[in-house]
Amino acid sequence: MSKERMEDILKEFNDHGWGLKNVEEMYSVQYDDMVYWTLKKPNSELGVTIMFYVVDGLGNSTSELDLDNVLYCVDAKSGMKLYFEKRNSAIWCESVKKFTDSLCEMTE
Repeated sequence: MSKERMEDILKEFNDHGWGLKNVEEMYSVQYDDMVYWTLKKPNSELGVTIMFYVVDGLGNSTSELDLDNVLYCVDAKSGMKLYFEKRNSAIWCESVKKFTDSLCEMTE
């Protein structure tokens, strides 16, 4: 499920000491079929905005606002993407770590 993958991403950011600014909207799908996260470094205005695209099986926008339909997320500034792989696979664990490490380093 995509929700658990989103939680994996948040955990990696939390391990770097970052926090989710809009916690109450963590799973809130917006009008444009996306979930937006703003993550901030502690005691800093530096941060990133990540957009989770809710799409159908063919990659098109969908009116089915179901978090099981999130296939990837994108950093708003750099355009770096993280594709959702099988959750407990080595490639998923490595990809999440690389994605979060890269974004955290970009804001230093």
